[in-house]
Amino acid sequence: MVFAKLAQLTAASLAWSSPQQQRLQLENMKAADSGYFHWAAIKPSTSFAWHDCFGDFKCARLQVPMDWQGHSDEANKTVELAVVKVEATVPVTDPAYGGAVVLNPGGPGGSGIGQVLRGGKNVRTLLSAGPDSGNGEGKHFDIYGFDPRGVDNTTPTIICQPDSIAAGKWQIETNAYGYIGTSDTSFDNVWASRRALAEGCSKRYVEQARINGIAKHVSTAAVARDIIEIFERHDTDLEFVKLGEYCWLGGPINCPLYDEDGPAAIIESVAKIIADFVMSLSRVFRDIVYHPLREFTVTAQILYDISQRNGSSFASYKRAHLEPRLDHALGEACLSDGPYSEACGGDDGAASFAIACSDGQSRLGQTKESYREYARKIQAQSRLIGEEWAVIQLACTAWHARPAWRYDGNFTAKTAHPILFVGNTIDPVTPRRNIALMKKGFVGAGELHVDTEGHCTYATVSMCAGRVLREYFQTGKLPKAEEGEQVKVCSPDRLPFDAYTELADVPLSEGETDAEMWEALVGLNRIWP
Repeated sequence: MVFAKLAQLTAASLAWSSPQQQRLQLENMKAADSGYFHWAAIKPSTSFAWHDCFGDFKCARLQVPMDWQGHSDEANKTVELAVVKVEATVPVTDPAYGGAVVLNPGGPGGSGIGQVLRGGKNVRTLLSAGPDSGNGEGKHFDIYGFDPRGVDNTTPTIICQPDSIAAGKWQIETNAYGYIGTSDTSFDNVWASRRALAEGCSKRYVEQARINGIAKHVSTAAVARDIIEIFERHDTDLEFVKLGEYCWLGGPINCPLYDEDGPAAIIESVAKIIADFVMSLSRVFRDIVYHPLREFTVTAQILYDISQRNGSSFASYKRAHLEPRLDHALGEACLSDGPYSEACGGDDGAASFAIACSDGQSRLGQTKESYREYARKIQAQSRLIGEEWAVIQLACTAWHARPAWRYDGNFTAKTAHPILFVGNTIDPVTPRRNIALMKKGFVGAGELHVDTEGHCTYATVSMCAGRVLREYFQTGKLPKAEEGEQVKVCSPDRLPFDAYTELADVPLSEGETDAEMWEALVGLNRIWP
């Protein structure tokens, strides 16, 4: 009863990675950028043509086939992937350049652009060579992020609402309904609301497939192929770098692009030429179990204030993190392009429906009672976040678009290099026991066990884990277990309620010397996801 009441009171609170939050964060970054970067200003290309963006980041729009297999009605259409990178601290011509690390955003429906803008520099620090690299040896990496198909800055975008105001109103309505099980009527309300949105949206894409057809091409299979293309285009860039080396060796007589400052200067000059040419408390609990180190303290304060009949801190928390912004008029571009256009910003969370429903088996036509029974099983797994997770698949019972390419397995392989799986002792989403299953499918795979709570390694701050990850990217070596342990185990350096807060200075742990790695780990914990 207590948990149900709290969930009902707090269904409008923070979601860990909502597109709405990410969009607000990006808008703030854009506002701080004197140049106010516009993705539409970049002409898409089948190779990377990088542009300055968001201060010292680089952005590009990579054009890829909408249908990689070429069997559907969309065989001749394309997708324009929004890609951002944090450049390595050494030029690509430097022997220490290690290549690109591509981050795959979660969700589904999360923005990889926002992910890298917020934490890409910290990831670069974490994985690249540090002060312990002898004689200046070690690798330095570019960090890439991208918005997957249908998401945010990648076009075409999955759009289920006519504009941002309609999307905000729907979010307020959804918050008021709560989650399945938060009241006697919540299941009926959530069932009707989410199905209505999913049915109307998916039917519009099915019936108007001739417009773009994107709803059939957002599955993980297609996105995985996009990631391969990102790597292949990056490798093409490296071949392009050879142009600079050969030009410099050829000299000014043989190469009109020659620059006495060396190959890097030649490539920079060519790149500039190209650029110029192309121009709820339920959700609070969810946040606790995802990010205990970061959220325990503030949540404890909120709960204490509520117990004292003071809801001001909770109201501030909701306003800052989730409540949609309706204090604006629709822009001129939206009024010009019309409802459901990308300019109107009605894509809030819609891609998550399309991706999740594409990856799973069809639930279309599943009855209300059948789904209620499924929801009960999910709720039984966790009284803290079970109600939220029970909602995720509901839209699929009314989602009509089916994927042109869906991968069913098998999920086993002998990879070119052994995979390192990392898991926390208590993870509410990807429990560590799943690693044992994954390791069986991938020959030679290793494991790092971080003895902490929360979702993903950035839920805590552990220099031990940071060193293992850096070593893996620097040398490819898998961590070795200590005596008496089956796998490598790392402990956290900070714990909830030990004076660690989101804003306070966090001194380097005793005995540690790599301040840059420490700052990167703390930074990721505070800003991701």
